[in-house]
Amino acid sequence: MSDLPDIDTDDVQHIAFYNAIDELDDIDEVDPEQALEDGSLEEYTLYDNGWEGTWDPGWDRDVTVRAKTDGWFVAYLEGRPENYDQDIVISDHYGALNGPWDMVYDWQDAEDEATVNQNTLERAIRSLLGHIDDFDSSHYDPEDVGFYSYHFDAASMVTLFRSTVEGDDSVHAFLYTDGTDIEHASLWASAITGDSTTGSATSRDISITWDETGVDLVDIDSVLGADTRCGTKNVEGDIDPDTEYDISVEATEGTYNAGKGHFGLLAFWS
Repeated sequence: MSDLPDIDTDDVQHIAFYNAIDELDDIDEVDPEQALEDGSLEEYTLYDNGWEGTWDPGWDRDVTVRAKTDGWFVAYLEGRPENYDQDIVISDHYGALNGPWDMVYDWQDAEDEATVNQNTLERAIRSLLGHIDDFDSSHYDPEDVGFYSYHFDAASMVTLFRSTVEGDDSVHAFLYTDGTDIEHASLWASAITGDSTTGSATSRDISITWDETGVDLVDIDSVLGADTRCGTKNVEGDIDPDTEYDISVEATEGTYNAGKGHFGLLAFWS
């Protein structure tokens, strides 16, 4: 065998990296083959100093992952440039929308509870780490996972916020300050009406609207049965500094559960 080759970054969108030996108190060495037990690993290739494989996050988007004998765990998304400049896209098919927002873990799942620093790449690394010796007795902090975007390489910072909504009407606002250079900004949202287990619902609907253009990221009218939908919109060309922009949520109560979901903003900036 030979050592792992260098990563060809020409087609890498986002990459995350973490060194288990440097960051975890109880770990002095790593056997990367222990991470091959991960159930989301679809295929892999062994090398003298580790392995590289494909990790399935649970929707139509593969994550390439690496584990090495020197303690490095790496995960990255390869680019899909044909999807980067989409305008508003609404889908009722899970996994149908791909783009920079893929780094937001399970963003298409209206019932997901992941926090902002639990992005897709961090979740892949955390999943692999869970199989190595003494991980459970070590302190792991997702904020220690490094991140870099090759596609938005002029950006020095990434901001990601998400908000959960359930059965209420509300208005959420955001702004950015003058002097901030926005390289990419996209809104995303997902919602569900009805009970995802029983399919029960009566007279319930939910909409999440980007007020600046009056366009719905999600708009579901549900009379009976569960319905799910998600949507995205690139907004970097539509926002100006020191200006407040609103996202409106309208959600009605049903007989069993309220319409619920979440939305957020992903921005690469410097």
